Amino acid sequence: MPPVPESPNIIYHLTAATGIISLIALYFFGVWSRSYILPTANDIPVRKQVVASVPVGFVTMGLYAKTALPALTLASTNLAFDCTVMVGYAIIFGMLSRESLERMLKATSPPIGQAA
Repeated sequence: MPPVPESPNIIYHLTAATGIISLIALYFFGVWSRSYILPTANDIPVRKQVVASVPVGFVTMGLYAKTALPALTLASTNLAFDCTVMVGYAIIFGMLSRESLERMLKATSPPIGQAA
């Protein structure tokens, strides 16, 4: 008799997906809040910054979630503290990446007054 494959654990996958989506949303909040808190004179619209942060957010928060989320599923005595630190890191990653995103957008954007 052939071995019976394991049934997928849908709860585990939904929980992991929710965690990653939450981290990416917090990352986008970090990009937005940096633009709101410390605007610059040549500020690029926040919409462009958030769109440019999508691939960066997926990579950064995907890698971060791969290390942070499994640690939370283990028996942790202080889960609230761990989650709070994780949320803070996600927002800080978004805030710190804003300057890099702005430089990349400025390098690829035509100067003001020229057609695209």
